[in-house]
Amino acid sequence: VRFADAVGVLDAAGVTTFLELGPDGVLSAMARQVLSPERVVVPVLRRERSEEVSVVTALGHAFVHGSPIDWEVVFPGAGKVDLPTYAFQRQRYWLDATRPDGGEQSTDARFWELVESADAERLADTLGLGDGDARGSLDTVLPAITSWWDRRRVRSSTDSWRYRVVWRQVRWTSVDRLSGTWLVLVPEGAAAWAEPAERALTGSGADVVRIVVTDADRAKLAAQLESVDRVAGLLSLLSAAENPAAESPAVESPAVESPAVENATEEAADAQVTVPWAYTANVALLQAMDDAGLAAPLWCVTRNAVSTGPTDEATDPAQALTWGLGTIAAVESPAQWGGLADLPRTVDDLLWERLAGVLSAEPAGREIEVAVRKSGLYARRLIHAPLAEGGVPSARGGWNPEGTVLVTGGTGALGAHVAAWLAGREARHLLLVSKRGEAAPGAVELGARLADVGTRVTFAAADVGDRNDLARVLASVPPEHPLTAVVHTAATLDDGLIAALTPERLDHALRVKAVGARHLHELTRDLDLSAFVLFSSVAGICGVAGQGNYAPGNAYLDALAAHRRAAGLPATSIAWGQWAGGGIVTSEAALTLARNGLRGLPPELAVTALGQALDHDESHLVVADIDWKIMFEHRQHPLVSELPEIVQARRQAPGAAAAPTGTDVSELVRQLADLAEAEQRRTLLRLVRLQVAAVQSHPSPEAVEADRRFRDQGFDSLAAVELRNRLGAATGLRLPPSIVFDHPTPTALAGYLHAELVPRADATATTITSILAGIEALEATLSKASVSDAEREVAAARLRRLTATWGDVTPPADAVTDELSSASDDELVEFISRTLGIS
Repeated sequence: VRFADAVGVLDAAGVTTFLELGPDGVLSAMARQVLSPERVVVPVLRRERSEEVSVVTALGHAFVHGSPIDWEVVFPGAGKVDLPTYAFQRQRYWLDATRPDGGEQSTDARFWELVESADAERLADTLGLGDGDARGSLDTVLPAITSWWDRRRVRSSTDSWRYRVVWRQVRWTSVDRLSGTWLVLVPEGAAAWAEPAERALTGSGADVVRIVVTDADRAKLAAQLESVDRVAGLLSLLSAAENPAAESPAVESPAVESPAVENATEEAADAQVTVPWAYTANVALLQAMDDAGLAAPLWCVTRNAVSTGPTDEATDPAQALTWGLGTIAAVESPAQWGGLADLPRTVDDLLWERLAGVLSAEPAGREIEVAVRKSGLYARRLIHAPLAEGGVPSARGGWNPEGTVLVTGGTGALGAHVAAWLAGREARHLLLVSKRGEAAPGAVELGARLADVGTRVTFAAADVGDRNDLARVLASVPPEHPLTAVVHTAATLDDGLIAALTPERLDHALRVKAVGARHLHELTRDLDLSAFVLFSSVAGICGVAGQGNYAPGNAYLDALAAHRRAAGLPATSIAWGQWAGGGIVTSEAALTLARNGLRGLPPELAVTALGQALDHDESHLVVADIDWKIMFEHRQHPLVSELPEIVQARRQAPGAAAAPTGTDVSELVRQLADLAEAEQRRTLLRLVRLQVAAVQSHPSPEAVEADRRFRDQGFDSLAAVELRNRLGAATGLRLPPSIVFDHPTPTALAGYLHAELVPRADATATTITSILAGIEALEATLSKASVSDAEREVAAARLRRLTATWGDVTPPADAVTDELSSASDDELVEFISRTLGIS
């Protein structure tokens, strides 16, 4: 059969589909027979007019696009066979079609499917209703039931995606002891900030070395780090300290109040700094630590970068860039990352002591994202935030777009969805801004669709990162439709590991998202806006490997929203997960996000969540469909410690997600101590292959070729980071970021692990023996000690604490046992006094 022409057919659901016709314009009798009469849908086959296409091919296309086909008519007498496996592997990669089992659950599902379809006749037949009043009543009530069910289904979906960041006040106790050499990094001319920090660290037992950073040069920083031996930790004050040598902040021009654009905005644009010096310096510092092979934890300190509540203003959103960077560093370089601490504008010695207490806390209970305030110590948490059942909009009665609504990135995938949603809310005039404006692909069609529903559309070609360009666009807003709302969806994706970032790439990523948001804020802050919506990302809060050039800009947006709220201005920042249906996320990036537990949000439901946030006047919200157990599988992060999914997972497998400390005598080491060398190597090779299989979604470790290079097995830098983190969690080792490339095959990598672990395994038996001897010596000393009941209780409490934490954090046994084994009676008494608190 030749299919030469195509005509558009609108099916019952109102979706335009296509039907291929034969040369005579008539659907063949065979096609009419096998296609369902309720919905004849055959997608267009894009072929040359002269090419022949069979009915079977057309029906195949119809079937995979959802049209029911009676295949027994097409192939009479043919039976069903299983789909094939991959050659020689006997492994099926096909989903099995399943049928309802007829149980209670499937019955409920069929009922609600009929309700959703609004098919009163079929529903009446299913319910066994006759032709009397009952059937007629169903016709009347079914639309209300269908509407209720649809709202409930949508509400259930969006509620499951809603989260909120909160700050919990945590207890701060006396400072524990730090040890080793700590580096304090400050900008040139900021000695006043370094001194109190150094006093606090010294008072906690650390040896302090100050490093003055004159410029954000990776090589120079690496040389400075290499000049210090045996570094135990680093404290970066590059963001928190005043830096006289850094560039001055951007000059702010007046808000746009009339169509006239002042020439002064050009001078303001020239004076702006796209990438703050402190942020660039912290990026270079992380890279320099990598180059220097330094595995000590880095703590970055900011000032007023985050807001812990309505009375705690985030006065400097630019410092939030470091918070976004830190979320990624924690994933990509766990051995080099300590945490983030935010200080208020004015800091006294007490606050520095509190910060030192955070640094010296035991790893198992340490907070890694804190705000140090005069009222106490606050830690960041993420919690579920569903709308209250039966909740009502805020006092303003729900949000409706008036006047002109500006949408940046307005011709992109996200912007187009938002524009359609705004038109559905009866927006009168949409100003869609993008780099190419009306010349962007799909812009003309988008404008036509919006015009069809009565919304006036204006396209503007502008670079939102150029203040002067954006000011001209704002000045063009017609007086009869004044600007009343801004939605900033524009973004530039330039992903990469932190180690691969350059100042030029930082500028490229920040220019549209962060700098564009700042321009919008400054140029409209004196206008009477009803909404200022920022499209942020969950990457700026939770961290996704490879998004070190994307997450910081999103953290900036969240802080900017808090800053505007504190100033009495409207602002809503939504940290989105992944949107399905295109956008700036490439297919490769989407695969990476899926591997991290991020599932795509259907756009039609995502905009519903956006509407809920605006109706309820929410300032910040996380909207994402995330499998938290996957995202935090190898991270013991306090941020998600209150999520029920994480609580349940850790209860089922306690300690499985604990972050490696690099000093634990792991269970793996104890197992290796009992094996011959050949078996040790086989065990480690299986461990490597097991983790490679997990990273690449292979069905089993045997699917991983032991002597094939990782690059040839499809490994990229992100996969290498994930494998490094998995092996670090499994072995307790601090592994370098380049481990996969330095040891390019599973066999070579297993050999490296053997060289690192076997010396520990060989020492395990001797270590345990010496530990037991030390315990016996301590027990003998305690039995002879003459102490009061109160002193005895102090010692008992300390011993209970030691017993409780022994399985999680192993103390440096050799040093303790050597001291106990060679100690005199007087020295043992002094040890007990010093260690157990007995005087």
